[in-house]
Amino acid sequence: MSKIEMKPQRPAATAAILVGCLIAVVFFQIILHDFHPPSQGTHTSSGVVTDKPNTWGFGDPIVLVGDSLTEQAFLVDGWGYGLRLQAEYRRRYDVLNRGTGGISSEQILPHFGGILKSVVQNGQSPIVLTLLLGTNDLYQQISVQRYAQNMKGMVHAVQQIHPSTKIILITPPPQSNEQRTAEMRPYRDAILQLARDARVTVFDTWITFLGPSGKYDRSVERFFTDGIHFNRLGNDAMFNDIKKFLP
Repeated sequence: MSKIEMKPQRPAATAAILVGCLIAVVFFQIILHDFHPPSQGTHTSSGVVTDKPNTWGFGDPIVLVGDSLTEQAFLVDGWGYGLRLQAEYRRRYDVLNRGTGGISSEQILPHFGGILKSVVQNGQSPIVLTLLLGTNDLYQQISVQRYAQNMKGMVHAVQQIHPSTKIILITPPPQSNEQRTAEMRPYRDAILQLARDARVTVFDTWITFLGPSGKYDRSVERFFTDGIHFNRLGNDAMFNDIKKFLP
């Protein structure tokens, strides 16, 4: 049987293979060096984070100020009207929650200036600011006159600190109890009067829940979980109507 003779590899061929491998390594290093993944934030080529205004993620702020009717609008299993506004206006406007459960106009007033300063983003005042208070004023027995004075002070503060901001006053809604609704009506009327005097926009929830007449009807019960706070149907109604006043 003849033997197969294994000839040693020539030095020139070995050198050519090594050069080819070196060229391939250099080529891939160049590609990886020039590749930049999509930006996940604002940074410079040196990798240093800066405070450059964010122009791609969020728009100017829309601020919702109020009591638990506002706070819970951002907490209810995906269908609160605040959460739905955030989804509706994503990347166009940044919808901010400034609702605090149990608070009245009397309690929020001393802190209102701080709230107005906290909502400035990238040096930009809010495009819109809504005010929904009054339910707790009724339950805390704050007089309608005092309530009206407090609300007027807040409107004036917005006009002074954020003169370009559109103000939307929201009337405290009716309740499922007829007696409580009757007691709430003067607070609603105070907001309607303030809106006329201050020449600002008003969103009248009584029309949303009771129709154009604003007259109590037991059918209003279907909008609330406990006679005061909105259920899913109530949040749907708030979402659909508040959008009419937004950009």
